[in-house]
Amino acid sequence: MPELQKHFRVFVIDLLGMGKRKLSAPVRLNVVCFTTASNDNPDETLKKVLDKLNKSGKIFITPSSYKGVLCLRAAFVNWRTTEKDVLIAIQELINVV
Repeated sequence: MPELQKHFRVFVIDLLGMGKRKLSAPVRLNVVCFTTASNDNPDETLKKVLDKLNKSGKIFITPSSYKGVLCLRAAFVNWRTTEKDVLIAIQELINVV
C-alpha cells in the first residue's frame, strides 16, 4: 500500500475516533468529507471550525457540500505527506473544538 494511502487511512480512523465528527460522504481515493456530529446549528459550527483551521496556517481545509449538507473537505494530494502531517491535522481538528 502506498505511504500516502496509509496516512489517509490514519486520518479517517482518527477523525471518526474523535466522536465529534462524522463522514458526510463515502471515502474515495484521497478525499474525505466530514461534518460535525452535533445537531446544534451544524452549519455555523462548521463555518467557525473552518475559519479557525485556516487561520492557524497549519492545515488548509475547504468547505463543500454533499447532498445539500455543508461539510468540510480534506484532500491528501502531496506525495510528500507524512504520518506526522496527518497527526498535525488531527491535532488541529481537536484544538478547534
